[in-house]
Amino acid sequence: MKTLKLGIADDHELFRKGFISMLSGIPDFQFVLEAANGQELLDKLVHETPDIIFMDLQMPVMDGIQATEAAFELYPDIKIIVVSMYNEDRFVIHMLEKGVQGYLLKDTSPDEVEKAI
Repeated sequence: MKTLKLGIADDHELFRKGFISMLSGIPDFQFVLEAANGQELLDKLVHETPDIIFMDLQMPVMDGIQATEAAFELYPDIKIIVVSMYNEDRFVIHMLEKGVQGYLLKDTSPDEVEKAI
């Protein structure tokens, strides 16, 4: 299996660093990008395009919904998995309709995150 390049967009630095740390020990996963908001993510995608992005929904400057739409428009082959604390069907359905490949809650176990990838 080839190494999967991963990215994360979340406005909480502690969550980002913990998420990266949690998955960094798994062979064939490499984090190549992290961003604190959707605009920062789009700016960084110009230089490095991960295979999969973990996207928070609520972020300042540009939220995860807008960033997802823009990322898919610019990089149609990119995969996005939402990681959110919103456990409401309307958010899940809306994001799946936008084309994301998955929707995880922030309290999901590391094993479930690995399976989602």
